Amino acid sequence: MKSVLKIAAMLAAFAASSQAQEALTYGPIHRYRFDNASGSLSDGSQLADSIGTAHASIRGSGASATGSGVRLMGGSSASAPYIDLPNGSVSGSGEIFPGLSEASYEVWLTVHSEQSMSRILDFGNNSVGEVTTTGSSFYGSDYLEITATVGTSNDMRFERGGLGLTGGGGLDITGATDIGSQMHVVVTFDNAASTWYLYKNGVQIGSVPSLLGPSTLDDVNVWLGRSNWSSDSNSDATFEEFRIYDYALSSQQVLGNYQAGPETVTSDPSPLAGPSAPSAPLNFSAMAGDTQTTLIWDAASDATSYRVYRSGNSGGPYTAVATQVTGLQYLDTGLSNGVTYYYVATASNEYGESGFSAEASATPQTSSSNHAPSFASSLLIKVNATQGTNYEGSISADASDPDAGDTLYFAVVGGPAWLSVSTDGTLSGIPSSEDVGTNQWTIQVTDGGGLSDSATLQMTVDPQPSASTYRANGETVVAGTMVSGSYSSTLSSDNSYEELREIESGGRQNRRYSYLEHVWTFDLGSGGSQVELSVEAYHSVNLEGDDFVFAYSTDGVSFTDVLTITKVADDNVAQIAQLPAGLSGSVQIRVKDTNRSQGNRTLDSLYIDALGIEVTP
Repeated sequence: MKSVLKIAAMLAAFAASSQAQEALTYGPIHRYRFDNASGSLSDGSQLADSIGTAHASIRGSGASATGSGVRLMGGSSASAPYIDLPNGSVSGSGEIFPGLSEASYEVWLTVHSEQSMSRILDFGNNSVGEVTTTGSSFYGSDYLEITATVGTSNDMRFERGGLGLTGGGGLDITGATDIGSQMHVVVTFDNAASTWYLYKNGVQIGSVPSLLGPSTLDDVNVWLGRSNWSSDSNSDATFEEFRIYDYALSSQQVLGNYQAGPETVTSDPSPLAGPSAPSAPLNFSAMAGDTQTTLIWDAASDATSYRVYRSGNSGGPYTAVATQVTGLQYLDTGLSNGVTYYYVATASNEYGESGFSAEASATPQTSSSNHAPSFASSLLIKVNATQGTNYEGSISADASDPDAGDTLYFAVVGGPAWLSVSTDGTLSGIPSSEDVGTNQWTIQVTDGGGLSDSATLQMTVDPQPSASTYRANGETVVAGTMVSGSYSSTLSSDNSYEELREIESGGRQNRRYSYLEHVWTFDLGSGGSQVELSVEAYHSVNLEGDDFVFAYSTDGVSFTDVLTITKVADDNVAQIAQLPAGLSGSVQIRVKDTNRSQGNRTLDSLYIDALGIEVTP
């Protein structure tokens, strides 16, 4: 049996509100909101780390998401579900060496029933090492644990220990677990004091002097709702949020977090946000209305949603008033006129949440003489866009406001995602093949007083122009022999060849050499953005290393080599060479042999099956 010092402790009798709360020094290094969409969670389901990339997973079956928490059903460790965090995430050894000298672990949860020796958290190792699924038989060897029950009583056990370890300790706290009510539980390690502290609902309820800080944890089993002792039951609980900090929260900071609640941050929530998290929204602005404020911002690259935070004080602390906002504006209603409100916003994606935007403020006022802006038409039709090409336009001139001097802010409310609308009305984006056809968006214009008007923006996306292949329309034998066929034999790949053969030079026999030069002419018209030369050809086998090089020219005098034919058999595969973009009009394609050394007299043949120039507008 586990040996611990068991004491009975009464919960603190003073009111938490009598203490002074304090904002965080900086935010957590890992944060799990457990805000998966409502529904069942199967074994392996990911629980996102919204700060970094240390995502957690569901193990076992029977867990479910409530939209704001993860519900574990409790029961035997052999089959009941639990939450599994990455190895090294609580000791810090997975990110820095040798690990964290101080740490804080913070959880909001509701325990629904008293399961025997069930865990709130258990971080460490056991007799069989890492366990990645339900089942198996083991006992704890190195762990930090907080239990939801001792036996089946609603007591908490707070212990840093393990079999054979020295320098640890623990205690039991009678009646500490509230069954059926949300609890805020925080455990911290203060390195200077060499002490672990336990808080519940903003109040310290226990402490354990220990030489075993977070970096000493062999945390290969980092679990919420499961014990490193297989004989203990898994928890029947809903976990609403879990955070990891790389410093010891003060008692005032713990109190501040308890009073703020799990959906509120009291500092930048992602000081160590991973490189894949989006940047903060730019041009964040607030426009006061009558008992409401309109918030508008520009799109952040790679963001999939946004959060809006509000405070009654400049600089915070801020409370989230909107999450999972997919548009570029939010209307905060039910406000008090004459009161100034302060706002920031963040951008999120699957990898994390950005830092705060610049702060914006607004003071709602009773509406008197402000007039709403309006679009010139309920249907705005803009010039066509082209698939794969950046579109540029504006709707700034399509709206007006009867109140002189009012600044207008534009936003897209719904429609195909490829088009972005900046607050100044600038349109930009690159449509894909899926966007070809008629596209429509709902757009909105809002004035400084929060009044707005909507319209439909319509635009047709044209398909990307298809490429055209140009064929030779004439040829000139400069040197060599046309054995068979002609340029008409090169119009398609059909194994019907134009055969060209080298001729021999004059002069003394020991100084003679074989050579070939042939020119075809093309008319590319107005050209295009991409031009490619395509040659399907091969030459006869020779022992002299003689190949044939193709070149292009626009004046018939100066040629540029672009590809060489080395093949000695037809594989029905064309060789491709890029020609300059914009190449147009009359173009000459020349082929020459590559070896005119004296004594190289073999009359090699070149066989051309297909020759063309492909032009993409």
